[in-house]
Amino acid sequence: DHFMLGQIMEGFYSDLAGLSPDPMGPGFKHAIIRPQPVGGLQWVHSREETVRGPFALGWRRDGSRFTVTIEIPPNASATAILPASLADAHLAGGNPDGISAGVENLSPAKDGSARFEIPSGRYEFQAEEKVSQALR
Repeated sequence: DHFMLGQIMEGFYSDLAGLSPDPMGPGFKHAIIRPQPVGGLQWVHSREETVRGPFALGWRRDGSRFTVTIEIPPNASATAILPASLADAHLAGGNPDGISAGVENLSPAKDGSARFEIPSGRYEFQAEEKVSQALR
């Protein structure tokens, strides 16, 4: 029994989309979300059915605007680690300070990535990309 091309599919979910279960929160009680946009791709959408309900995650580029959309099912949470180009990200439709109720803005990662702790719900982070066009 050999699962042909299994690693490729895993790469779509865990790398491009960036959705992974947290080993400390089994059964997708807690997830790690770390989208990894690459040059040439304009959007990615992923949906993972779990025992708690569906996790959905997507990102898209529209000119220099970069948007990450995250849906977390009830009784679950996630840590979102967004690319350094989104260090100034804000939640669309959030509070005036840019953070919705329940979302905790954590200290940046060592690589400059923005980090947020997110409860269940639907969230949309937006920012202007600070990436050179030459890298696309």
